[in-house]
Amino acid sequence: MQTSLKIINAKIFTRHALLSGGLVIEDGVITKIGKEPKLPQVDTTLNLNGQLVIPGIIDAHVHLRDFQLAYKETFLTGTKAAAMGGVTTVLDMPNTKPPTINAIRLQEKKQQAKDNIFTNVGFFSGLPESIDDIENLVREKTVGFKIYPHMPISSVDLNDDNVLLEFLKVVSSYNLPICIHPDTFKGDQKQISLLIDEKEQISDFLRTHDTQSEIESIKRFCNLSLVSKNKLHICHITTKQSLETIKEERGLNPHITCEVLPHHLLLSEDDIFKWKSWGKMLPPLRSQTEVNGLWEGLRKGEIDILASDHAPHSLFEKSKSFSEAPSGIPGVETLVPLMMTEVLRDRLSLDRFVMLTAERPAQIFNLGNTGKIEEGYIANLTIINTKIRKKINPDDFYSKAKFSPFKGYEIRAIPSMTIVNGQIVMQDEQIQESAKVGKIVP
Repeated sequence: MQTSLKIINAKIFTRHALLSGGLVIEDGVITKIGKEPKLPQVDTTLNLNGQLVIPGIIDAHVHLRDFQLAYKETFLTGTKAAAMGGVTTVLDMPNTKPPTINAIRLQEKKQQAKDNIFTNVGFFSGLPESIDDIENLVREKTVGFKIYPHMPISSVDLNDDNVLLEFLKVVSSYNLPICIHPDTFKGDQKQISLLIDEKEQISDFLRTHDTQSEIESIKRFCNLSLVSKNKLHICHITTKQSLETIKEERGLNPHITCEVLPHHLLLSEDDIFKWKSWGKMLPPLRSQTEVNGLWEGLRKGEIDILASDHAPHSLFEKSKSFSEAPSGIPGVETLVPLMMTEVLRDRLSLDRFVMLTAERPAQIFNLGNTGKIEEGYIANLTIINTKIRKKINPDDFYSKAKFSPFKGYEIRAIPSMTIVNGQIVMQDEQIQESAKVGKIVP
């Protein structure tokens, strides 16, 4: 593999502006940026013919599965999919089988991922069974802790605020973020599954995962975070009122951040009735009014991160009836094409897109000198072809999850090259099979 690489004739996003020129990468680090970056000799020179180069995409919400869920996705297939999508770093969620809730499980994940990842990978942990295990998880370099109030993955009593506060205070002492899935299930799953009509199942699903439960959960954890002095990251918000609540709470606690997903920006609850189980996810799709509210917040800078919540399942599972099918859709391969298409449609500025997908994730999760194109930064880069029109076809996914509610959706941009730690991992829609150069990130 090359140890030095020169890119020329590119449009490079640097310092919140586009530079027509090139850059030089040596030993995985950006060493020169300029109109005509000079280096006496390099191993490889790439002429990008005017294509766009942005900081490598960081997807802060990904489920790589593996272990007992390897039939859904593995570290190998998931990071291949990420590289195909122009993503250079993924942060993996802990609700695996078995769940990541102690240092031994995290060590097992890191060992399984070693030498099998095409992109960089960081790992979240769930709250451990014992407060004493938090220190061990920190030593193993977890990037943060994820809480699922509606479906706990450890025996910690998430309904007891006093118990939660004890855990949160210890996490706070390590300056790591607490991430929450803001949802409270209001219903009887057995009752839903007894409904014969699929439209009734979908309606009941929407009713039992309503917007109010999301808002209540956000308020609760904002209050807990204020007491425990935690960095709080609120995953996949879906409502305008959620944004209003977060804005109010930030007046008391500035260490609150939030994210939104492409499917909550580009689809509405009408699409659930169209795609049925293929469109089933948590939190669910919302009304067009809520979609419009999210876009408004996105443009105003009220949202910190764009992530995919890549949640792969087998096609067999997602082809079941709505009540039986699991929630979640693949997204790591469609995040960049979908949202860069919106940039080209002038619904979102390129500056905001880079901030949402690179700079802010790197800052929030303490990922070091990545997330920007600057001299001395790690050479994680996403190159984008903005002169293309094609339709999304899930059959072409590198992920094991060959389905998507975006099937047939027209896109105007695709990643043409993904560079991870200075190495070309994907080029011209082909994975470089020998380029397993991803690292475990602290």
